[in-house]
Order: sequence, then C-alpha cells, then structure tokens
Amino acid sequence: MYYKEIYHLFYQHSPKGAVWGNIVWTHSISKNLINWVALNPTIYPSKPFDMNGCWSESTTILPGNKPVILYTRLNPQNRQVQNYVVPANLSDPYLREWIKPDDNPLVVPHPEHEHEHIS
Repeated sequence: MYYKEIYHLFYQHSPKGAVWGNIVWTHSISKNLINWVALNPTIYPSKPFDMNGCWSESTTILPGNKPVILYTRLNPQNRQVQNYVVPANLSDPYLREWIKPDDNPLVVPHPEHEHEHIS
C-alpha cells in the first residue's frame, strides 16, 4: 500500500519460529522500495473476538484517503468472518498504530450456511 509517500508492506510472520499457531501480521515501511524498516505487528489476537487467530488480510485505501485493513478470523462456531482495522492516527504517514473497532465483524456467513464449518 502507498500512503503519504511511504510504501507499506503487511505480511504474515511467526515470531516464535516455524511453529504454526502464533501468526501475526507485521508491517514494514519504505520510501524507495529498496530499504525497509520493520515496525511493530499490526494485527494479532488482541480482542476476545480474535480468540481463534487473525488470518488472511488485504489492504486498501477508501475514499477520502483512508487506509483500511480487512482480515479473516474464525468465530466461536469456526465460521470465517471478515474484520477490519483502521489507523489510530491518519496524520501518521508511518501508520504505526491500528485500531480494531468493536463493531467487528464486518461480514458474516449468510444464515442459510450456518451449519457449514471449516475443518
């Protein structure tokens, strides 16, 4: 993502090595796509609704030059739902801090598919 003349790269990282189960989404920035600086993780289980982890993510810029990250998680019934996070401070070109609004999830399975589970 390119925001306020800074390139942002968000990627999965396992801080405890090659062990599945503690994946976070971390964040690096660059001004030239050659030299990168790693920042603190952006998305990790930090709210009760993330108890089953934080999975696939994508980023975009909404109208009004507002970055947003969408990510998948499993709800207590093991169904995929889509959450979103927003920058804590839009004036920070490094986007160092992100907030998970309490009105997550943004997208839930259609009621006719409630019996379907992820295995």
